[in-house]
Amino acid sequence: MVKSFNFTAKDNFNSIAGVPMQSKAGAQITVRGAAVDERPNQDGEAQMVGLLVSTDGTVYTGISGTAIRGIEMLIDYMEEENLETVDIEFVAQESKQGRTFITLKLV
Repeated sequence: MVKSFNFTAKDNFNSIAGVPMQSKAGAQITVRGAAVDERPNQDGEAQMVGLLVSTDGTVYTGISGTAIRGIEMLIDYMEEENLETVDIEFVAQESKQGRTFITLKLV
């Protein structure tokens, strides 16, 4: 793990079958753990992946650079404020090239 907060070995294992953040645009979840990891993509090249764990144990995954930066800041926020959980929303935005990417919003 590159960076994590309350992200267990079980969460890491379950991330293999994680739910793509992009498929949850507009949804709100209560996060109890978060991580940023470097994992191989389909071509075997290293790629940063953002991971969030909800209070029901669901692991959400994403490769959006913006979401990953948000997860890094969320980890810092949870550590600094000594929070066990935090509510976030997955926000879909469109790039200048017309691609949809995910950002995170504290709610």
